Amino acid sequence: MIVKYNYFFLNGIGFVYIVAFGQVEKRLLLAVASSIKRNFSVDVRHSSVVTLPPVKYSLHREECPVSLFLDYMEGLHFPNMLRIVGLVDVCLRDEERTIWGKGVTGGRSVVVSVPLLKTYDEKVFFERVCKESVRQLGMSFGLPPCEKKNCVMYVPSSLQELDQQGTDLCPLCKERWVN
Repeated sequence: MIVKYNYFFLNGIGFVYIVAFGQVEKRLLLAVASSIKRNFSVDVRHSSVVTLPPVKYSLHREECPVSLFLDYMEGLHFPNMLRIVGLVDVCLRDEERTIWGKGVTGGRSVVVSVPLLKTYDEKVFFERVCKESVRQLGMSFGLPPCEKKNCVMYVPSSLQELDQQGTDLCPLCKERWVN
């Protein structure tokens, strides 16, 4: 599956689109686009014109089901789109817990919660969003989680681990992507 998508990207046939849902800064979209391009050597386009789907919050927390965004994004179509990454300004929840983001292997949609990654240090905040976006996108391409903590495909268990992990694919994951 990885080879199929890599073929399309390397031959300029498709794009990864990044869209903002709600109040997400354009600078953040551009930072994520740069990180995706650096890691996967793909062309990235961005848009901030997409409106939020009807949001249903949890009664005890202001959280939105991640499936609401993934389902909504499956209905979005852009020219030559192979993947879409949504940066949302709401907290996300799956069936069990609050999550930073979600990408499904073989799926075309990835969603990342911006508020859950926020911190007072803007550089750290931007890096968190970029790392989570790249990791979730990599998973959608079929790249497995990595055991190396310096790899962006490593699955951190805390924000502290996320802050300590690398911003790029390790050599093994890069090889998996290219080959």
